[in-house]
Amino acid sequence: AEIINMQNQGVDAVGMSTVPEILMAHKLKINILGLALMSNYAVGLTNEALTHEIVLKNSIKHNQNFQLLLVKIIAKI
Repeated sequence: AEIINMQNQGVDAVGMSTVPEILMAHKLKINILGLALMSNYAVGLTNEALTHEIVLKNSIKHNQNFQLLLVKIIAKI
């Protein structure tokens, strides 16, 4: 029901919450940049079972591109 509700609201992605970290950084006047690697579809959106192994496989699959993105961002800071 939650996934269908999110789809109906136009949500494309949901990640782990970083709100507490963002709030604390703001309080401490620390500039931050949040990045996330979306490693899996929500349960029920595919026929594939969601396992820790699937998450690891997808993370490894996209690791090099994510690293390149980070290097490009850091180079501009």
